[in-house]
Amino acid sequence: MVAAHPATGQREGYSYLSYAGSEVSLLSKASDDSSAAVNTPVMAGDRIQTGSSSRAEVILADGNVVRIDGRTTVRFDRLAATYEADDDRDLVIIAKGSVSLETRSTAPRETSPRIDTDDATVTVPDRSVIRVDAGKRGTEVFVLSGHAEVAGRAGRAVVRAGESAYVAGDDPIEVDTASMPRDRFSRFVEERRERSTQLGSSRYVSDEYAYDYDQGDFEEYGSWTYVSSLDSYCWRPSVAAGWLPYSNGYWRWTPCGLTWVSYEPWGWLPFHFGSWSLDPAIGWCWLPGRHYAPAWVYWNYSHGWVGWCPIGYYGQYSHFFHWGRERFGKGGAYPHLAGRADLARIDRRGWSFVGADRFGTRFDPKDVVRGDKLSFKPGHVGVISTAPLRVDRGSQPTLTLAVQETLRRASGQVAASPSDGRGSRGGTPELNQGLTEILRREPNLSSAGREELKHAWVRTGNDPGFHPVSAETIAQGTRPAPVQGSSPHVMPRLDGGFRQTTEWRESSARPSPRGEGAWREPAPGTSREVHGDGNRNRPVETGRGAPLRSDDGWRSSLAPRSGVSPREPGVRRSGETRRFENSSRSAPAPRRVEPFRSHGSGDGLRNGSHSPAPAPRSAPPPSSHAPVPSHYSSPAPSHKGG
Repeated sequence: MVAAHPATGQREGYSYLSYAGSEVSLLSKASDDSSAAVNTPVMAGDRIQTGSSSRAEVILADGNVVRIDGRTTVRFDRLAATYEADDDRDLVIIAKGSVSLETRSTAPRETSPRIDTDDATVTVPDRSVIRVDAGKRGTEVFVLSGHAEVAGRAGRAVVRAGESAYVAGDDPIEVDTASMPRDRFSRFVEERRERSTQLGSSRYVSDEYAYDYDQGDFEEYGSWTYVSSLDSYCWRPSVAAGWLPYSNGYWRWTPCGLTWVSYEPWGWLPFHFGSWSLDPAIGWCWLPGRHYAPAWVYWNYSHGWVGWCPIGYYGQYSHFFHWGRERFGKGGAYPHLAGRADLARIDRRGWSFVGADRFGTRFDPKDVVRGDKLSFKPGHVGVISTAPLRVDRGSQPTLTLAVQETLRRASGQVAASPSDGRGSRGGTPELNQGLTEILRREPNLSSAGREELKHAWVRTGNDPGFHPVSAETIAQGTRPAPVQGSSPHVMPRLDGGFRQTTEWRESSARPSPRGEGAWREPAPGTSREVHGDGNRNRPVETGRGAPLRSDDGWRSSLAPRSGVSPREPGVRRSGETRRFENSSRSAPAPRRVEPFRSHGSGDGLRNGSHSPAPAPRSAPPPSSHAPVPSHYSSPAPSHKGG
């Protein structure tokens, strides 16, 4: 029931690793461990370091793609379209090495994606594919398609497809015709881009997430089928019997709540956009959705155990279907469940549990226990919540201790209550009898169950439980009150402000006042500038405890102008002296570059030729008995759960 009709506005969520070699490190306050794996969230302030033979790819929250070569160190200083954050652009800082940026949409120049090196700032306002090499002898920028604007101490220039720019220190920018370097990194970029053109996305997933879909190999790991009980097309993963969603992975800290990191190679989209439902005939299946969440699950906190269950597990329940249709029609909605329930009396077949002592660590799949394999005695109380568990990162010396402390507060005074559901004389809150009936999937609800379900429904993306809720509020077992002005894309905070605090970031990533001569920001008056210490001769620090450099304060303030001429002062054009470290890179004839496709079509890098335009995305025609689907069609469960 999480699936929803397409909404206006750009995609929003979290950036994440879509490819990681064996020697890739992710240095983040989200974990005490620096090892990196596919589907790991990447946040502003995080740093990635690669070994000599490893590369990485990060799909950004706004859909742009960053690819990182070996022997490279980068910091993601800002990340646009991040859920509950206020960054207005992507800003990647290269300490050393090579990075390729593929921008998949256009943006105003003052908020366009940007790459900073020690010598230059590169902004990419249009759909483009560029490469930036940064080293001790200067910075080189190659443009495969589209164009980039390069700014240095001496001036700025526009570099178009088939051209490259070189800048070092205070010298003028040198622009010439040049193709991409023919090395392993270029082949890696080409292969990653070709995957999306060769595989082709399903029409059941929005074009905004087409590249994510292709890189997840959904066509290889599962298939699409029409599910009559849900009145929708769903994706079925090829998994072993007894598999449960959210069982093969672990929980990782992010500011918006503990976030599921799946070990499955396809495990980003299905666990953060859309819902999982259990159909009696075909098993678990995924309905794509547009709205992001750390995980679409219900939580269960009890003595000794933490459990979670896909929200869609109860979406097939006939009572849910009745009340949801009555209030929201076929629009995306689900019941926000909160309260205290007797765990011995609920249907636990959709639930997974892990021992409370293992929670907060990168546990193994063997640590996860199916709910129907656990035996709870009558009166074993669990606090049920839909709200993500938000952890105060700075409250403890380690992240694991911080999670454990928050878990203790979220569990509250969970004590055994009489099995009849009445509160004890000692003041223990009584069980929510209606909630217990709902979680048991009773075919006939009592008046208490019907009343509880009637008031639980919320529209997808507008759940008051997804604004910051304290652990103590979760322990109370009450449903959060609606917040005035809430919307699917702006999650209000309890203190009346908007968006999540960024105090957890690296100190060097925080904004500071604009200094004299700061030329990096493309427009005056922008809300955030980042500067360094002003000493351009200071060696770049790359150790784990040393922050990477951001803006340096010594840049000249050049105001942006539309239609910037590539022949401005401070720019050497073709035919003038070039200072490439490798003479083999000097100015071959420009290559023909095809227009950039927003869905990941690739301009060939091999043999200097371009790849033919791929055929339009298509899917096998649906069977004659099934309706033609639209993106994010909402399920309409029709059978009575059991």
